[in-house]
Amino acid sequence: MVMIENILSAMKIGNVKLGYTSLVSGKKKEVTGTLQGDKWVLQHASSDNITFWDTENEKWESLQCNTIYRWFNEGAKERSE
Repeated sequence: MVMIENILSAMKIGNVKLGYTSLVSGKKKEVTGTLQGDKWVLQHASSDNITFWDTENEKWESLQCNTIYRWFNEGAKERSE
């Protein structure tokens, strides 16, 4: 649950790249998402899913939390450059 809290907090201020395992194909995939600005959605870290704005495909996306195997806070990198 702590990881999900950290992901949601990072998404509120920038982009986060998520690595996850597809429930359909079983393949590892990546997506970049945000909850910044007008893309904000109230969520709880205790939920089984997170919903976010997919910045690459410009659409809302939802992932099961237990399929996420890594994440990277791109927003922090952008702010430090």
